[in-house]
Amino acid sequence: LKVRSMLIIPLVSGGRLMGALAVHTPGQRHEFTPKEVALARGIAAHAAVAIDKAGLFQQTQTRLRETETLLTISQAVSSTLETTETMRRVARETARALGADMVGAYLADPGQEALHPIAGYRVPRELYDKFLRFPIPIKGHSAMEEAWRTRQPLWTDEAPRDARVHR
Repeated sequence: LKVRSMLIIPLVSGGRLMGALAVHTPGQRHEFTPKEVALARGIAAHAAVAIDKAGLFQQTQTRLRETETLLTISQAVSSTLETTETMRRVARETARALGADMVGAYLADPGQEALHPIAGYRVPRELYDKFLRFPIPIKGHSAMEEAWRTRQPLWTDEAPRDARVHR
């Protein structure tokens, strides 16, 4: 695309610069008139406000979903259900909230040497059976050790290549 003339209008809302609207004219030279520049400024101002409102709406929707998830989990935890059923519901809501394929909930044994599955959501039967037979050791499993020691969430988006993840 050959550009002969160009007008760039910053997208600003609440004093925050968020982008630009670029007008290109190919071919002949075009001198933008003050009226055209004013119109483009008005369009850019409306666009910036719309972008801001869309972002706020999306944030509100996200917070609403998070609040609904926390409410559902709170209801499950405060109910008179047994621990396994409570944790199954927590696993289900966690999977839904994070878009996960499956979630497992584990409890440490009294010596805090290994984690044993207590509940799961969408865990394939063959995996669940293996988890029941083989507890996850806390020591010797780098990712688990780090999360356990720091008491902080640990994540990776490259689990097969992450040395911390025990195969």
